[in-house]
Order: sequence, then structure tokens, then C-alpha cells
Amino acid sequence: MTSDTFSAKSSTYRSTNSSGRTARYIFIHSLKDNLPIAIVLFVLECLVQPLSYYFSRMTSTYPWQESLEYINWYKYNMMRSTVSGAFVPLLFVVGLVLLVRLYNYMHQMGQIDLWHSLPIRKERLFLTKWSALSVLLLVPHGLICIWSSFILGVKHYILAYLSYWAMGTLAAYAALSIIMYFFVRLGTTWDSIIGSFALFALWPIMMLLYSVQISYTIPGFDFSSFMKSGVLQKLTYLTSPLPAFWSAQFVWPYWAVIIVLMLTASTLAYKKRKSEQAETLATSHPLYRFLRTLATITGGMLFSFLLGINNYLMITVIGILMGSLVTHCIVEMIVARGVKTLLKSLLGYVLTLAILILSLVAISFDVFGFSRIAPKSEQLEMIIVTPTYWDTVTPPLKLIPEKDDAAIEGLNEANQFVIDQHKNRWGMFPLMNLDNNDAFFSHPTNTLELDYIMADGRIIHRTYSYPLLSTEQTIQLLLDTQPLNYALIHGSLLDKVNPAACFLFEEDQYTYEYTSSANDPHNLDVTDEQMEHLLQLVSEDYKAKQFESYEESDIDGNETSNHLQTSPAVPETKDNRSIVPTDGKTYLIKIPEQALKEALGPNCLTKEEEEFLFKQRNVGSVINKDPYKNSPNFEANYTPEIREYTVYIDMYTERAYEYIKTIIE
Repeated sequence: MTSDTFSAKSSTYRSTNSSGRTARYIFIHSLKDNLPIAIVLFVLECLVQPLSYYFSRMTSTYPWQESLEYINWYKYNMMRSTVSGAFVPLLFVVGLVLLVRLYNYMHQMGQIDLWHSLPIRKERLFLTKWSALSVLLLVPHGLICIWSSFILGVKHYILAYLSYWAMGTLAAYAALSIIMYFFVRLGTTWDSIIGSFALFALWPIMMLLYSVQISYTIPGFDFSSFMKSGVLQKLTYLTSPLPAFWSAQFVWPYWAVIIVLMLTASTLAYKKRKSEQAETLATSHPLYRFLRTLATITGGMLFSFLLGINNYLMITVIGILMGSLVTHCIVEMIVARGVKTLLKSLLGYVLTLAILILSLVAISFDVFGFSRIAPKSEQLEMIIVTPTYWDTVTPPLKLIPEKDDAAIEGLNEANQFVIDQHKNRWGMFPLMNLDNNDAFFSHPTNTLELDYIMADGRIIHRTYSYPLLSTEQTIQLLLDTQPLNYALIHGSLLDKVNPAACFLFEEDQYTYEYTSSANDPHNLDVTDEQMEHLLQLVSEDYKAKQFESYEESDIDGNETSNHLQTSPAVPETKDNRSIVPTDGKTYLIKIPEQALKEALGPNCLTKEEEEFLFKQRNVGSVINKDPYKNSPNFEANYTPEIREYTVYIDMYTERAYEYIKTIIE
């Protein structure tokens, strides 16, 4: 709503009692002024998901996308945006009413009559105009909802709505409406800049979301790599508390300072307001336009991400384009009048969008060479390899130049092979995670965290997932190369462990209370020969299960999924899941960490190297010296010293389980 909107429309206010006539006048003219923009929004909403589906099918040749399950899923995905879009205007109005009530409670001592107790007539104008916009958006979206329900069925449509991020979309738009309300409510130049910055501050969150998505896309890139990237980390922490939650680094003092500064500046600007004309001049301020454009781009990125149309570069660009254009139109309907002002604001929007798209293209083609790291032995001091399997029995190990040249070279070749497999036919990384969908990366895979300690002092952290079932020679050589096979193949180190250092326990359920002591009542006496044979059986059972074949299973006649083939000797439930053996006993082998280190030999980490690795993986405990930012038992629970590893013997280690039965009998 520009100056002509405020001056012309506000001049119709004759008295408090004529507010109803004024509201009708503004309502009708708002319908007329914004009808073209509403049509644009409606068309974009109708096109965004079908175009996403079309380009996805055009750019992908994966066989799983031809399945009936996938096609039905994409139909649901296409329809859910319409139902979320239908409620967006309602949330705008509800959010505004709540804000006005709050403002009224603070300044008017809580009068009940909302409309006539509004502090200034600008809120009446604003709320009335939004009612008109709600009609423009609700009617066509309501028709689409009815049409979608007829296509999918009411039950499936509701399930599709609840199953995905529609609620997240609504929450994002509700937050957007609250912030945009302050754009208009605090209408001076500085107020508008502050309000724009509040919306613009969402960009670190979007950077975080897209970086997490990229961490599933570009091999080697993971979340911890992003959080350790220096400048990006500090900017993200300073402008948003959300990453602090995810990284256990609470930087609330910085966030509190920003909030105090924004509230103080807003209050001072509000008190210095002199005229309604000064308020409207903010909409033409260059800095305000710049920040508002960045805010709409950020809204488009959020819109694209929440709708799930970030699978491929082309679809991501389309999603950001349409989502940001939708956000841009909505913002213009608030702060401007009609299509003319909207067209004038598109220049900065297009330039900003072009920069964003070029950045995504650079990331997709890995122009900066993030994934292309293949150091030679002479460039390295060591490589620390950490398995990420949830109950791995292999501690972190190191590859030493010259001694492990074959392993280092094999690791470089395997990493390049994984990188090549993630690229599409145009040589770029699609913005999605292929590990869960591509047949090449079907189970089993194993993920290793690699810390390259360079000779020049640099530390480079990467994470790669390797397809263990691949027949590619590079992967097979990697699995046969020591000591990498200890980290890649679960349990392969067990047959190298000294059996005299291990203890066997019997439990009725999974607990972590028992210690490795010969006096423990649950300790079972076994000879060294029996323990050695037991460790070999466990190792072989682990390897067999890890490489066990998978088959396609049809669940309820319409869903295709993979599931593990269980042995006939192990009972199964109705849903094809193995259960613990019928006697309810579970056996555990407690292996001291020192025994595993001795099995690794010269490839085990020294105490200094363990402390270094701990500091690298637990940045929060090193940077954060405030005792109130960590739990009381933080240092006790997260120490670089792992006293022992536990190996469970149950339905996944069948031969070892049967062997224990023969021992105790």
C-alpha cells in the first residue's frame, strides 16, 4: 500500500461510526486492484507441482520412478500444495487479528470491541484489505481442494496433507504474515528496514536447510563440514538461533542482543513518527526495496524446500522462482497497490534470483571442487578413518603415508567412483539424496568419516558412503585392503582380538549396567579357545548379514519395498520382522578398547590423536566454556576414552548364538 493508497483511502474516514462504510469501500477496491495479482498467484499454485513432476520424469531415468507407488506419491505431493495454499490467507488474517489484539491489550488496556478499539485507522485499513485478498485467494484454492479430493479421494487427500510438510508450510506463512504486518505497522524508513531485516534474517535458516540437502547430494559434504566452515558458521549463529539448537552450541547472548537492538530501534522510530506521509515514503526507499527483494527470495527458497520440489537443479530453480514470485506478489499486495507497482519492483527481484540460480548451478557442477579431494601420500600427515555404523566394534583408525599407500590410493579411487555415480548424465549433482532411491546405492552401504591431516597443517573433513555390494573393482579392492576393511565391514576386526581380554555375559534384556568383571553374576565362564571360536563365528555372522541379499516384496498389493531375508531357524512375526529367540536370552561380549587397539596395531590412534579427534568432532565442548550451556554430565558422557565395546549376540548372529547354547549346556 503506497502513499496513494494511504492518502486516498484514509481520507474516506469521516468518523468512527463510518468505519463500516469505509471498510466496504476499501474491500471492493482491494478486490479490483489486486485481482490480476491473485490470478497470477492462482496460476502459479496450479503449475508448480505438475511442472515439478514433468521435469522430474524428464531428467531422471531411475526405474523406481516408474512404479505405481512413486506415481501415486507424486500425485499426493502435487495436491498437498493446493490445500496448504488455501489456508494461507486465513492464517494471515488470524495472525493479524491476534497481533492487533495483543497491541490493543498493551496500549488500550484490553478493550473487548476489536474493530473500534484499534489504535490507529491504519490497522483497520490493513485488516480490511487483507479480507479482500483472502476472498481472492480462498475461492479458487477452495475449488482446487474440492477437485483434488475428487481425484484422490477425501481420505487419501487428508492423509497426503498430513503426511508431508503442509503444516510446516502453513507455519512458515503464518510467521511471514506476522513479520510483514510489522512492515506496515512500523512504517517509517528505519522501521521498514528493521522489519525487512527480520524477514531477511531467515536466510541463514534457508542456507542451513539447503546445506543439509547438499550434504546428502555431494559426496564428502556433510552437516559437520558446513558447521565448521568459519564465516558461514558465525553468520548463521549471529542471525538465527536454530542452528545453535542443531549443533548443541547455544549462542543466545548474540541472539538476545539482536532482539534488543531491533526492539529498541523500532520503539525509537515509532516515537519519532510525525506523519502518515513519512510512513509511506519507506516503500520507495532503495535499501528497503533491496532488503524486501532478498526477503522474497528467501521466502521462495523456503516455499520450494517445504513443498519438496528440491530434487533436481531444474526443479529447484522452478520451485524457487515460483515460490519467491508468490511471496513477492503477496508482499507487494501488502505494501503496494495493483500491478503497476509490482512490475516496477521486479528488476531487483530478477537480478537477485539470477545470482541465486548461478550459485546453485556452481554447487551442482561442483565448480569449487569441494568433493574433488584426492591427496597423495606426500601431501598427508595421516588420514583418520571413523566408522559410523551405529554399534561398530572398530574404533577410529589412522592411515599412515608410505605404510598404507595402497589403502590411501584405494580410498581416493573409491571416493572418485562414488562421486561419479552421484552425477547425472550432464555431469552435475542432483539436489537430492540418491542413497535411499538409486538401485546402485541399495543396502548395504557403510559410511566413513575421513579427517585428512595435511602436511601443511590443514584439516579437511569429509564423509563418504560406499556401496558394499558393488561389483566395481575399486570397491572390491577397498574391501580387501587392510586396515580399511576393518572400518568398512562390520565385525571384521573381531577375529583379530585377543580372546583372553574378552568377557561373555548373559542378559534378560538390553541394558548397559553391567561391567566387565569376572565377579559379575551375569558373567559366563568360557575358555580362551571357546572365546576365540565365538569371536570368529560372530565376525562371520556379521559379515554374512551385512552382505545378505535383498528381495522385492509387495506389501498390501501396492507398495514395493526391500526387506531382509531372515533365516528359517529364526521365528518371524506377521509383519516379516525377526524377533529375539524364544528363550528371551541375550548374550553380550564385552571387549576392552585396549584389546581392539592392539588388534589394529600401528594403525590405532595414540592418546594425543584421540584427544585431537574428540575436539574436531565435538566443537561445542571446546568452544563453549559457559557451564550453563552444557548439561551437568556433558563432559562425563562425552569423553574421548571409550572403555569397552559391546557385541550383541541374538537373532543377527545365529551360529554364534547356537554355539553359546552348546557351551552353557
